[in-house]
Amino acid sequence: MTLDELDELDAASWKRPWADLDDEAVEMDLEYNRVLTLRRLLEVVRDYDRPVRLAIETKHPTRYAGLVERKLVELLQEFGWTGSDAPVTVMSFSALALNRVARLAPDLELVLLVEGATPWTMIHGMLRPGWIVGPGVETLRERPRLRRRLVEGGYRVHVWIVNTADQLALCQQLGVEAVITDRPGHIRRLLDG
Repeated sequence: MTLDELDELDAASWKRPWADLDDEAVEMDLEYNRVLTLRRLLEVVRDYDRPVRLAIETKHPTRYAGLVERKLVELLQEFGWTGSDAPVTVMSFSALALNRVARLAPDLELVLLVEGATPWTMIHGMLRPGWIVGPGVETLRERPRLRRRLVEGGYRVHVWIVNTADQLALCQQLGVEAVITDRPGHIRRLLDG
C-alpha cells in the first residue's frame, strides 16, 4: 500500500473501543490515528520536552538493498542527526547494511545485532572499530564464552529483548550499556528500585 492508502486506515481507535459511548471521553486527534511513519516519529522526538534516544533497526534482506540505508540517512540529515551527538543509534543484523550507513554517516552510532549460534570469529570479523555488539538476551544466557569475550574485550554491548528481572540482572552483571525492551515501564521500575 502507499502511504496515502495507509493514512486512510484507522490505526488507533481499537485502543479506545468504548469512546463513542463515553460523553466524557477526550476527542481523539485524527493525526494520532494515522500510521506512525519514521518522519513523524523523528518530529515527535525532536519536539519532545526532554531528550529521547532512538534505536532504529534496518530490516534485511529486502529487495531495496542499499536504498533503505540511503533513505534513512537522508531523513536523519534533514533533522541534523548524522553526527556523533545525534540522538539515534542504527542497528541491523546485516553488517553490509551497517557498512552502508557508516559510509553515508560515519559518525552515527552503529549496533551489529547478533543472535543464535553465530560463531565469535564471524561476529568479530564483521565488527568495525567503534561499533557496538547487540546480542539477544537468550544468546547471552546460552553462550557463556561469548559473554566472556564481550566483557574481556571491553566491547560496548546493547542487549535485546530484555523483559524480565532475571534478564536485566544478567545484563547488569555483565555491565551492559543499554537494554532494549518491550516493557519499558517495568524495566524502568526495576532499575529505579
